[in-house]
Amino acid sequence: MRYLLLLTSLTKSWLHSLMNEAMTSLETEWINEVHKSRLVILPGEDSYLPGIDMPVWKLIQQMANGVTRAELTQAHPDLTEADIRACSLFVYLQITGKL
Repeated sequence: MRYLLLLTSLTKSWLHSLMNEAMTSLETEWINEVHKSRLVILPGEDSYLPGIDMPVWKLIQQMANGVTRAELTQAHPDLTEADIRACSLFVYLQITGKL
């Protein structure tokens, strides 16, 4: 039984380490994706997409309030799926302190 507990503890530790490495790798890719996007990153909540008449945070807030991607792209014809993804990643990275 002691060996099983030790094995379980080692397995949990190994899995935790593996998951942290995977998350770090993903977040690095997301940071690169945000920097390669057309997103203009400014201090505070002033970041925006050129051609879209609202800050990134307001765009994400609208999505959180139920506005669909289709409705957003209809209201803002210059908005692309890549823009929406970059905005979503940007907000996640900002909230988690990674960017």
